[in-house]
Amino acid sequence: YAFNGCSKLATVTFPSNSVLETIGEYAFQSNTALTAITVPSTVKKIDQHAFANCGSLATVTFPSNSVLETIGYSAFSNNALISISFPSKLQVIDDQAFYNCGSLTSISFVSSSSLHTIGRYSFFGSGLISIVLPSSLKLINVYAFYNCLRLETVTFESSSLLEIVGSNAFYKSNLTSIILPTGVKSVESGSFSNCKSLHSISLSCASTMTIDSNAFSSSGMTSVSLPSTVIYTGSVTRTVMTSCSLCAVGKY
Repeated sequence: YAFNGCSKLATVTFPSNSVLETIGEYAFQSNTALTAITVPSTVKKIDQHAFANCGSLATVTFPSNSVLETIGYSAFSNNALISISFPSKLQVIDDQAFYNCGSLTSISFVSSSSLHTIGRYSFFGSGLISIVLPSSLKLINVYAFYNCLRLETVTFESSSLLEIVGSNAFYKSNLTSIILPTGVKSVESGSFSNCKSLHSISLSCASTMTIDSNAFSSSGMTSVSLPSTVIYTGSVTRTVMTSCSLCAVGKY
């Protein structure tokens, strides 16, 4: 709570030789005059609500040698962020970390990203348009990209380790198509529900995932071609896929 509610605090500068490791809970919450922050490279954790409700905060910068591992619960919720580049050591984006950041149109990850978890409601209501998710990612938790009305493209890096697409993860997004990585084990209820523009789901003929019967409810999907090894009993018409173009071109 160090500077919580300091509504006139417009500038925060850390020395170049800073050894700060944690930005604590509610540290700069509701600092409505703050527009930009550069997080010291030594910071490993940004704790819950650290920069929440900083309504003018548009720019957050992480140095290339940042050792940041965790962005905590609601750490940057309700901010004016436009874009953000995450450092390679980042492992967890916790629940509601960027909740309701409607101006946030771009996020990026380096190719050596260590990210394995995107938490619940983490980008709820953001303005994201296109995202490329790192191969290290294993879990997209429930409601992670819920109500991202402008989100048109989601791409998974090759050799993706993704295992779970959580319930309502992409609910009401503007996706038109998506390619699911081969290693996905579960696509949960409502994952792509109410995605009215979604007409195509592609996956490898080697996939063995379970797709919840309501995964595509109220979406634009009218049919889906799936290998016999995939479990799906939903209302979208299913055909059996025995080979796929993704395998043919070495995608999987």
